[in-house]
Amino acid sequence: MATLNIKNLPDALYKKLQARAKRERRSVAQEVARLLSEALDPPKPLSILDLKGLGKEHWAGVDAAEHVSKERASWDCSLFIYFIEEDARFLPAIEPLFREADEGRRELVTSALTRRVSTCHREISQCRSPQYRSRTERAL
Repeated sequence: MATLNIKNLPDALYKKLQARAKRERRSVAQEVARLLSEALDPPKPLSILDLKGLGKEHWAGVDAAEHVSKERASWDCSLFIYFIEEDARFLPAIEPLFREADEGRRELVTSALTRRVSTCHREISQCRSPQYRSRTERAL
C-alpha cells in the first residue's frame, strides 16, 4: 500500500474531513481513500433494466389502461370542452376529476387558449340548443 502525505491542508478542510469521517464511522485516512476512489473511479454505468419492478407495490390492484386514460385526460386542456359537451369518449375518465374539483379536493386549471378554443368550437358546433349555450356560458 502506498502512503500519501498532504502538506498545507487548511485547518477548516481537515476539520470537515474529520467530521465526515466520524459521521461515516471511518478513520480520516479511510475517508480520504473513499473520497479519492469515488472521485477517480469511473461511475458504474446505469441500466434501464435496473428500473424493472421499481415501485410496483404502488400499482398493486390498479388497472394500467384505466389509469393512463385518466392521466391523459387530466393533461389535456380539452378536458373542459369534453366535459361541457359531455363527450362520451372521455366523460367516464374526466367526470371524477370535475366531481373532486366541485368537492374542493382537486384544483382544475385552464387557460385563455382553452376558453378561445371552446368558444370557436361552440360557434361552429352543430348543437345550438339553449341548454348547450346556457351550460357553456356558465362554465366559461
